[in-house]
Amino acid sequence: QASLTGVIGLSPSTGAQRGSRASSPALSPAVAAQQQLQRAKELRSQLADAAENHDADQIEILLPKAESLGVPSAEIDSARKIMHFEAGKPLASTRSRSLLRPDAIHKAAR
Repeated sequence: QASLTGVIGLSPSTGAQRGSRASSPALSPAVAAQQQLQRAKELRSQLADAAENHDADQIEILLPKAESLGVPSAEIDSARKIMHFEAGKPLASTRSRSLLRPDAIHKAAR
């Protein structure tokens, strides 16, 4: 009967996966560049989704990462404008708009 740690590649003493990056050889510059491009692509997609959804909190989290990975400045500026626009909205107006929804009115009447 084989141990589970041997099957999934965990060391029994620490639970750490064998062959982790710390013990693996350094990546070639081409592979490292390719990985950075992939991370930038994923981040651009996340930033676009956050901007489309006007998610100011998520935009604020993603902007520093986007800048460090070299996301085009036009995309960063666009997301930043949306973040500032959302931050400038009065909170009361968002709440009052939600209270005017028919389902909210129905719930309030109960």
